Amino acid sequence: MTSHPQKQESARAWRRRICLLAAWAGGVALAQPDPAPASRPILRIYAYHLKPPFLLDKAGRRGLYPALVALLQEHLPQWKLELSYLPRKRLDLLLEAGQLDGAVIGVSPLWFSPEVRAANAWTNALLEDADLLISLRSRPISFAGPKSLRGIRLALPRGYLVPGVNQAIAAGDIQRTEPESEVNAMAMLVRGHADAVVVTELTYRAWLLDNPSWINRLVHDVPPLGRFELGLLVPPRLAGSLQALNEAVSRTRRSRAWEALIASELGPAKEILLAPP
Repeated sequence: MTSHPQKQESARAWRRRICLLAAWAGGVALAQPDPAPASRPILRIYAYHLKPPFLLDKAGRRGLYPALVALLQEHLPQWKLELSYLPRKRLDLLLEAGQLDGAVIGVSPLWFSPEVRAANAWTNALLEDADLLISLRSRPISFAGPKSLRGIRLALPRGYLVPGVNQAIAAGDIQRTEPESEVNAMAMLVRGHADAVVVTELTYRAWLLDNPSWINRLVHDVPPLGRFELGLLVPPRLAGSLQALNEAVSRTRRSRAWEALIASELGPAKEILLAPP
């Protein structure tokens, strides 16, 4: 990373404050503490993406997801939404046992087994994301099938499954390292310890927003390795809340506050992802 973490956090906080104030000035009702009675039932929201821009601390207080939950709360006054970090392994165990007691934000059915997909409900998309193949602009790498990556050093976080790429790894065509996170993978690339990395578009945009000096030094392959929508997983015990959650997601997506939040956390996609060659 090329920026000090505290400076990154401060810059991101100021960007969010400026964008949200601008939205408020335009007549947007932003998420505020709800004065409803303490007896209001709690609707638990879990997140397991402990990475920028989604969740920046295990307390669930900083990042894109806490802000999105605050916006959703505006349209769900019948509940008090509480966001908590839940590791993926723990989530999988709860799903297998049928004991999950809350919704999960920022997930795609594609990431779960057919059994989990069938047993749970899924809301409309709150965000869209994609898997990107990133390399240095001075040594660009393109994906044209598994064999096109033969001989490269690829940083791919552990547990990530990318169609085509994993086949090349299994065939021994790629020298893979497994950093603990996408941020660590980006660090390996910029330090010359990897030829390419696979990271999600939203994390890449957040990383470039905090490391603008790299915008013209990196390149992402087009088209993306895959695209997916991120909504909420709703377990069977919360099936009665699915319609309300879907309505809240739709209203949030149409709000200017949502647009201001995305701009503050990710910056303008065209300026960041379409940097000049």
